[in-house]
Amino acid sequence: MTKKNKASVNIISISVGQILSILISFFSVSLTARFLGVKDYGTFNYLLSIVLIASRISDLGLSNIIFRETSKNTNGFLDLNVGLTIRMISFTLVAIILNIIIRFLNFDLEGTLLVNIFFLSTIFSARFMIIRDLLDIPLKVNLNMFYSNLFAVLDSLIFLVMIILMPSFQGGIKYVVLAYVFSNIPGFVLVQIYIRKKYLFNFNFSLYRATWLIKQSLPLAGFLILISIFNQVDIFLLTYLDSEHATGIYSVASRLIIPLAILPTAMATTFFPKIVDNFQNKKDNSEIYNLINKILFSFSISMALVLTFKAKAIIILIFGSQYEAAYSPSIFLVWSCVFLFFSYVSLDFFTASNKQIYNLLFALIMVILSIILLIIFIPQYSFYAAGVIKLVVSLIGAGFVMYNLNKIGLKIYFLDKKIILWFLICLTLLYLISYLPLFLYLILSPISIILITIKTHFFKKEELFILLQKINMEHLTEKISKW
Repeated sequence: MTKKNKASVNIISISVGQILSILISFFSVSLTARFLGVKDYGTFNYLLSIVLIASRISDLGLSNIIFRETSKNTNGFLDLNVGLTIRMISFTLVAIILNIIIRFLNFDLEGTLLVNIFFLSTIFSARFMIIRDLLDIPLKVNLNMFYSNLFAVLDSLIFLVMIILMPSFQGGIKYVVLAYVFSNIPGFVLVQIYIRKKYLFNFNFSLYRATWLIKQSLPLAGFLILISIFNQVDIFLLTYLDSEHATGIYSVASRLIIPLAILPTAMATTFFPKIVDNFQNKKDNSEIYNLINKILFSFSISMALVLTFKAKAIIILIFGSQYEAAYSPSIFLVWSCVFLFFSYVSLDFFTASNKQIYNLLFALIMVILSIILLIIFIPQYSFYAAGVIKLVVSLIGAGFVMYNLNKIGLKIYFLDKKIILWFLICLTLLYLISYLPLFLYLILSPISIILITIKTHFFKKEELFILLQKINMEHLTEKISKW
């Protein structure tokens, strides 16, 4: 298979795999929220927020550095082995520190046990950055993410089945946590077997170049810890400054937005080796940078518009009327994705150009602003404040990223009059369609956006060619550009 075909298959398999995983997880989350109720669901997400932050601390920012170095293919899987060794050591140390901290948070015996079981699942889960993401690196480098995504879908399916059976076992939070751990073990085992057979990878305990890797990763480690705090601090502070009920409402809004991460993840994984190669050979990355952002901009804006006009109906349909109040923060959260996607893609370019310090500064600004604003406004405005603050801080972060792009030789030119026209037409048409019943709206709105995108020639002919080339359909370029 040619490199072009491999890239096409890779981006399709990542997108399809993640779509399936997220769709399955969507049902799981919906059922979990319904079965647990608002307060217990808030408690569950509070525990999850603590575990997510702890997992990022043990991450140490190694993944992108090892991905970058393995893409260069300088020493085979030596850096991967070192990374796995460091992660296992850091996981143990963080587990000890975590247990000390939760004692100061006045956790009872059951809460302590649940946090530890939850943290154990980070080893097996593809959703956490401990071991599984490192095991995926040989697949990422070789543009072969099909099996990784297949195993992730298997994880999601097992979890869904266990959640469906939850009422039969009269399960509560303990059942959900245990189901989460168990469901990730089969995929964890299968990915190890696959990379051992396909790429002859065998783990060997090694600390060779560990100091160098950690030194390279420290800015990213700080970034990942801070960005995890940014993503979870609203849930954490809502529990402390308001209530588990408020956390449950806000968590539903947050969970509704998570599926939007499908496309950015797929594109970043597929294009990262090429971006690294361009920087290494002093080639201009501006074209690929602007094309990626243009795709993400159209995707995030489209999803934001679709949700905005029917947020309340969508929330009630998926999670039930008890979560109706989540519609308001969900609107602010979905619009924050427009700026977050731009920022996160730009940060990958900073990493590829060995300028990770900007990632750290970006995350530091986001966390400091978020904590200050949340502490000030949550007591009075509850989860409404959390949604607004996420949007405001995301906009400020995007401004910081934009200001520093010229330092790595990138120029922004994807924002033009054509995009503004596209946005205004989509906004007007979706507003009119929103008067229709929900199911008809959900069918017509994406069709309308696609037609508007084609008719306004949102993508230039050469951009359209590059996009279609990724899925081996470049022969349609001329036909689509004439519509």
